[in-house]
Amino acid sequence: MTYTIDVSAFPLVWLPAQYQPLDEDQSQAFIAGLGALLDAGRRYVLIAENGPPPMSEAGSQAFSRWFRRERDRLRQVCAGMVMLIADPQARAVAEGQVAAMLRGGAWPYPMIVLGTRQDAEDWAAGQLALVQG
Repeated sequence: MTYTIDVSAFPLVWLPAQYQPLDEDQSQAFIAGLGALLDAGRRYVLIAENGPPPMSEAGSQAFSRWFRRERDRLRQVCAGMVMLIADPQARAVAEGQVAAMLRGGAWPYPMIVLGTRQDAEDWAAGQLALVQG
């Protein structure tokens, strides 16, 4: 199984729903894909269907190291992230998690949890307009 970041609607970058944790190789490929977005240097918004893909313990650790190392570039290039979660109960849980992450002040870009694709695309367009203006 391969996990693919969908850049076909760039600058909207879709992270397709994933229900099984990515194994270590898949996690490394995911991290490499995110790195390629940073290397391109063009502003984008991530839209994660059902939240970011789950990863194995080793994959999560590798992602955390990469995220800390790339925080400044993420701040410059990623205009934000939408966690697109249709289920109201799951969305409420994710909203609490996002609020806690953002409260710490260490997150390099805005994040929001929304329930519809249209809301996600509208929010993303607003974020991209902010950084271009």
